[in-house]
Amino acid sequence: MKFSKYRWLRNLCPALLVTFVFCQMAAAVSEEEMAALRIFYDDEDLKVITPTRFPQPIFTVVNNISLVTANEIREMNAHSMTEVLNRVPGVFLSSSQDFCDDSVLNIQQSADLHVLLLLDGMPWNYLSNGAFTTSTIPVGIIERIEIIKGPASSVWGSSLGGVINVITKSPTKKAQPEGFVTTSYGEGNSADYKAGISGTADRLGYFLFAGHQESDGLLYSRYHDNNSLFSKISLTGSRHVKMGMSIGYSEPSRSYGEGFPGGDTMLTTAEQRAFFVNGFMNLHFSRHFGFELSAYTFKQKYDGLSLSLDESYGTVGSLFQSQLYDEKAHGVSGKFSWRKKWESGIGTILVLGSDYKNGELDQTLQHGEVYQGYGALPMFRTSPDTEAWSVYMNVTMNVGWDFSLVSGIRYDYDDISGSFVSPSIGFTCEIGDGTMLRGTAARGFTSPPLIYKSGGALWLDPNPDLEPEKVGSIQVGAETVSIPYVWVKATAFYHDLENAFSRETTAAGNNIYVNKGHIRRKGFEIEVETLPVYHLSFSAGVAYVDISPGDDTGADETYTWDIGIQYDHEKFFKARLLGRYYWGDWHLPWFESSYKDFIWDVHLSKEISSKGNISAELFMSVRNLFNGDQHDDLLREIPERWVEGGIRFEF
Repeated sequence: MKFSKYRWLRNLCPALLVTFVFCQMAAAVSEEEMAALRIFYDDEDLKVITPTRFPQPIFTVVNNISLVTANEIREMNAHSMTEVLNRVPGVFLSSSQDFCDDSVLNIQQSADLHVLLLLDGMPWNYLSNGAFTTSTIPVGIIERIEIIKGPASSVWGSSLGGVINVITKSPTKKAQPEGFVTTSYGEGNSADYKAGISGTADRLGYFLFAGHQESDGLLYSRYHDNNSLFSKISLTGSRHVKMGMSIGYSEPSRSYGEGFPGGDTMLTTAEQRAFFVNGFMNLHFSRHFGFELSAYTFKQKYDGLSLSLDESYGTVGSLFQSQLYDEKAHGVSGKFSWRKKWESGIGTILVLGSDYKNGELDQTLQHGEVYQGYGALPMFRTSPDTEAWSVYMNVTMNVGWDFSLVSGIRYDYDDISGSFVSPSIGFTCEIGDGTMLRGTAARGFTSPPLIYKSGGALWLDPNPDLEPEKVGSIQVGAETVSIPYVWVKATAFYHDLENAFSRETTAAGNNIYVNKGHIRRKGFEIEVETLPVYHLSFSAGVAYVDISPGDDTGADETYTWDIGIQYDHEKFFKARLLGRYYWGDWHLPWFESSYKDFIWDVHLSKEISSKGNISAELFMSVRNLFNGDQHDDLLREIPERWVEGGIRFEF
């Protein structure tokens, strides 16, 4: 007998019906219980937008979601998104943890190209390989980061592993300007300078930011340099119309120093550029009905260069290889939203929208005499492009705080991969003692990157028949504040991936990606956080993933432990001790992986002056406090203990 591939989704419907009946039998939630849950979130973080593309209370979100706020970024004195995301259970990073280092990132052990990175809803991933860089997004512009763990294709399209949506700071509503100036300096001549100002003049709001970072490198002379600018303006035409625009530019450059393959025999550098313009217009026809239109243009470039420093890789000073990826993307999105609360007490939110985007890639690869000796062309150039559109709809039904049911569906089409339909359904249920249950079932996909499908690369042939990877996913979890002074969240997940991209060798000896393989990922996440007692609070998290079969590195399981101890006394000082242990399970011997130690960082701050609206604060960070050793391979060997300090002015 042949079973439908959607059988797992059909079987979930009776379970959701039983859950609905059970929730209606549960005691109604009290304001005291909801107040207890609210104290673990700041007011501005009570609503999120990424799960349905419409603001909704975080307590009614059916997805497995994590938040990182601007205050948390500030308290850890973070210089990069790598540092920030490295503290989120369920997010796995491979990074050297050098000053402002970039990283290879995944969610729940999906591949990096499975994760969709957004900046205010604008796609940030490379067209070339589907991955992304976080080093072109300065942390000083971030208001919060919303992270959906697991497929979000019914809302966002190609996002098999999850979505990271960076929400940038908006203009403050006060006429009196507010802002900050921060400067820090540490070992390796590592410096970070940033400033921002925000306010509203009449109906025109503004937020302006500028930043500069530089470092000689903390290990192996891995230098870093970056300049970044960002501005956001908003104009309120009336209480029914609001429009705005954000513009950003960033230019990080780095050297991989002596730690790159070849040691002192090769110099490898990388320069990146990112420039974007993102505009929006919101129309509220009534308190029930609204429309939002947005459009963006996004240009990013990666320019990598490797030069020989001795005759091991060719003539001294000669080219070993260079990689230039120059990309342009444009997009338009529109959505209608409708919300209504019926006399029965059931609230309904309907979101109906469409996305359109196109992109162009100019790829230029140059190869020196060593590569040419193995048959590589001196220069390889391709210019593939892509065009895609989609329509989506999701419906949220709320019964007070007791129960929420969210269903969604999206149709995607692009001229490379064809079409794909992504359905999802989920629920939340408050069972009356400060405990919230949630569950989701979803189908998701990831489109092939351009170089896999139509561009190719060095010794990589494009495969025009390559199809999207697809996944069926189920996640269930609970969140509770029923234990006095303690918040606990637990989630279990199962992801069943088909049509996995697998690299094979052609008859000509080149590589090619094909759809082959069936990968299952299952695991759990547990997070615990306490309220302050005598100004002292505690947090912990664990994330575990079992992979079957193991991935290209030989890993068949991976996990992290996170521990945090916070002391917050405004009259004296603030202190935060953060530790993470990461087990990557890379088995390939030439990587020389090491997973020996917890890596501990301590962050201290003390307000030294506060007069009127102006305050000054000293801060200091000691990273890798106990000289721990933790890396996937020698290219990402982390530096020993290093110290930095700085001062922050706010007005």
